[in-house]
Amino acid sequence: VAPVGIGLVSADRVMLEVNDRVCEMLGYSREELVGHSARIVYASDEDFEYVGREKYAQIDKLGTGSVETRWKRKDGRIIDVLLSSTPVDPSNRSAGTTFTALDITELKRIRGKMDRLNRLFLSLGADLMENMEKILLAAREITECPHAAFSVLTRDRLSMLSTLPGEEGFFVTTRAEGMVSHDLIRRAEKEPLIIPDLQETEYAVTDPFVAKHGFRSYIGYPVLVEGRAVGCLSLFGDAGKNFSAVELELGGMLAQALSVEQERLDREEDLKDFIDIASHEVRHPITIIKGYALTLRELWNKLDDNRRLELLDAVDQGAERLNRLANGLLDVSRIERGFLHFDKKKTSLRPLLERAVSDMREAGHDNPCRLSVAEGLGPVEIDPGRMDTVLFALLENAARYSPKGSEIELVAEQGDGEIVVSVLDRGVGVPEEERERIFERFYQLEDALHHSLPGMGIGLFFARQIVEAHGGRIWHEPREGGGSAFRFTIPLK
Repeated sequence: VAPVGIGLVSADRVMLEVNDRVCEMLGYSREELVGHSARIVYASDEDFEYVGREKYAQIDKLGTGSVETRWKRKDGRIIDVLLSSTPVDPSNRSAGTTFTALDITELKRIRGKMDRLNRLFLSLGADLMENMEKILLAAREITECPHAAFSVLTRDRLSMLSTLPGEEGFFVTTRAEGMVSHDLIRRAEKEPLIIPDLQETEYAVTDPFVAKHGFRSYIGYPVLVEGRAVGCLSLFGDAGKNFSAVELELGGMLAQALSVEQERLDREEDLKDFIDIASHEVRHPITIIKGYALTLRELWNKLDDNRRLELLDAVDQGAERLNRLANGLLDVSRIERGFLHFDKKKTSLRPLLERAVSDMREAGHDNPCRLSVAEGLGPVEIDPGRMDTVLFALLENAARYSPKGSEIELVAEQGDGEIVVSVLDRGVGVPEEERERIFERFYQLEDALHHSLPGMGIGLFFARQIVEAHGGRIWHEPREGGGSAFRFTIPLK
């Protein structure tokens, strides 16, 4: 069968000849079409009359006519058609016209989906939650699914934004295991998950939405933030729903839109957390400085020299802590703008490590620190000031999350073409799912506001940036017997 319908109609629009493709498009036999008015193939009188007017107007002006119209199949189904007509004899209209017909139903359907997607993107504004709801409603319309949902997994809590009629809004559960969206996010893969029939899987029982509504087909797209799966866009279909290639592609674009909105939301939450934590962090040294300064002012003549020096040292330590906080924030800003400067030079490691241990003690941490440096380690090409910041961040982190008085170890040893520096503690450790996140900006394993643990979540972030700028690697691994091992490398070449 030819890919294009071809036929001949008389001047009074009676069909004189049609090929097999025209018959296939309309569901009629050749005998049911030839000799009959072309009106029987049109969806309405208006369509029939419009084509007649427009076709001959174009032929009179251009010599040929082309128009989009609607045909009605024998079974009643409407199809969209691109109809092109050319006169048999341009000088004699009564000789009739030939026509070609192309079924553009699917093309118009795709065009409609693309238009819907464009309207969505143009409508997105500043309200992140409203944007997410718009994206989900568009996903449901574009893919013609009864249910579209956006799920985010935070530790063991699954938050789902649902568009299911009657169940719109947020659904939160701490019993997410067994839900298809939970498993998709846990897979931590970047490719979509396609399940032809959910009822033939365990999700028919373990997923409450699937069990309640009997959904069959499913496609889930990971929602990525900085390359990490934090959530997913889930599309649930009824029996017989097969996602087309176009729907699969557009679903991926909608998942990317959700990724953008989720990243914006995360940044807003980071900023709020940062403001809370920074306020808490700044308040502490200010309180110390004000308290000791007030004591010195009111009791200066009653204090001996040693006590005055102790109080002045406490004021100095508070000021130094404020200075470190300010410098840390400035360095984060410089990193993100690409303005952080490095002054690399040949540096011996042992004095650098010894100074880091001394700095930790001067900062008020009372955990004993044992230093171990392998014999024969030569000088390395580093920025000693920046590397000192890395060491202090790791040692302070170890002291912060370790029992008071427990020993911390600082070890430097020879690796394969590199030096490996390790900070070992007997602290609370880091859950496996958070071992990468602890190096993110403003991320904290514990909530500093509720657990009285100082820090703004920039130390490990900054340490990673510095180590990687030196061509090294930094990572965390659990320590045998409990605690953490933070390690980083310094390339020898």
